[in-house]
Amino acid sequence: MKLDVMKLFATDNRTVELDYDEEVKVERADIKEAMGPAHVHLTVLGTDNGVIIKGTARQKLLVFCYRCLAPFEYDLLADIYEDISFSEGGDEEEGILSDDKKYIDLDEVLNAALYLSLPMRFECSENCVGLGITGEEHSDESDCHDVDPRLAVLKKYFEKD
Repeated sequence: MKLDVMKLFATDNRTVELDYDEEVKVERADIKEAMGPAHVHLTVLGTDNGVIIKGTARQKLLVFCYRCLAPFEYDLLADIYEDISFSEGGDEEEGILSDDKKYIDLDEVLNAALYLSLPMRFECSENCVGLGITGEEHSDESDCHDVDPRLAVLKKYFEKD
């Protein structure tokens, strides 16, 4: 979605509220797919020397747990804050502001915010024990707490006296 900067500055209070759904493709090896569009709520404020974009984006993802590799739903919430300066020596974000400074590409702002909000690893739960010794997916039964025979000697250090 492109925002016309001239229309923003034509409003009385130089503020525009946007609430929309946007199809976003978030690609990473541990993300299977996006489960619908991202819901975006933005407030765009025109200042004397630029534009400030604030808001949130929510995206449901189907991801894989890094411990057990089981797929599960993850609700990604991204805070968005972008300060765009129109001045010549300003710290312009490449790709966000058009060359003629008439349009702001909100898709670039949204993609950056979503990627920066992704965790390093997805966990299906804090208590996930991961794959079993055989490499199969874990179950909630006690057999998933088996210790690799090569590490059994270390088990005595964790036993309570």
